[in-house]
Amino acid sequence: MTSDSEQIRALNESRNVALIRRFVDAFNRMDFDSVRSDAHPDVELHEWPQAPGARTYHGWDAVRQGIDGWFEAWECDGKLIRMELFIEREPALEAAGLPPEHQEEMR
Repeated sequence: MTSDSEQIRALNESRNVALIRRFVDAFNRMDFDSVRSDAHPDVELHEWPQAPGARTYHGWDAVRQGIDGWFEAWECDGKLIRMELFIEREPALEAAGLPPEHQEEMR
């Protein structure tokens, strides 16, 4: 039997996973308004430290501004512009621009 605290922890973990999945789905659709109600008013977004000009954004509007900036920087237009097919792994990873040491990590 599981204890009440174990059941509560499992329920909270399940809710957290569902929340993250909703955000990732919205991110992939570029539909952030659909998850705004899931954000705490004091939400923070911490960019990875190695990012050029890494920042921390405070509050939903700032977080949204930061995410919008990423999409502008990467010039996402939602259209495929090139596809290449490979039958061997190494040439495919090389074409993707992955360094040789990364290729070994993926095995």
